[in-house]
Amino acid sequence: MLKQFFPFLAWPALTPALAKTEAQAGLTVAWIIIPQGIAYALLAGMPPITGIYMAIVPAIIAVMWGCSGTLATGPAALTSVLVGASVLGLQSGAAPQ
Repeated sequence: MLKQFFPFLAWPALTPALAKTEAQAGLTVAWIIIPQGIAYALLAGMPPITGIYMAIVPAIIAVMWGCSGTLATGPAALTSVLVGASVLGLQSGAAPQ
């Protein structure tokens, strides 16, 4: 029952070979997603640290509770543009349109 709510409890045991491949995969994804998140945060008019949070936090949640190995999580250009347009309208004191 506990594994139903916490699927990460059913993961296989971590062996040295598995740890090596998982670390390589994590570094590869981080190499791309962190600069991408920073760029999208700047595109949206947000501080760069916001992009780092949006690169890391969704990935951790998806790893722990996600059910798809091909599901993409993290910052996206469209979301950044929409957030930027909303924040820009609030920043100038005008109502968003």
